[in-house]
Amino acid sequence: MDDSYSGAQVLWPVRTRLAVTAFARALEARDLGAIGGLLAPECVWTDGTLETTGAPQVLEHYRAATGWAERAFDEWRHECSVALMPGDLLMIIMTTYVMQAPNRWHRLEHMRKVGAGDGRLVRIIHACPAAAASAFEAFLREGGIAPPPPGFV
Repeated sequence: MDDSYSGAQVLWPVRTRLAVTAFARALEARDLGAIGGLLAPECVWTDGTLETTGAPQVLEHYRAATGWAERAFDEWRHECSVALMPGDLLMIIMTTYVMQAPNRWHRLEHMRKVGAGDGRLVRIIHACPAAAASAFEAFLREGGIAPPPPGFV
């Protein structure tokens, strides 16, 4: 993971940066235990029009997305970097690489806008540019792969 911070010149509390960076690393490692440990009890998770509140419910979205990817692809991984944003959220820029044998690769660029308080994640907003989402959907269709659950894209 790239530990550099870019973007707006905002002074972020150290605990906030550390929590968001730890979340990015946990996403890369697919470490559901670490993700769960970073979620505040009242964490709000948003993916499009779907909104979920509560750490156990949010963790379940990540568990479902991870399980789907493990079944759908022969290989997959996330690479993350954290960027500063104006306002009260940090952005995790994710590049997800998926491979379906024999050698069909796809690279998906998407983001997580994340807010933290007291060293725990209180807000996670999934975002994916429309063109990237469309290209990923086409890759899935061409490979006969079922659409992902909320939380992967």
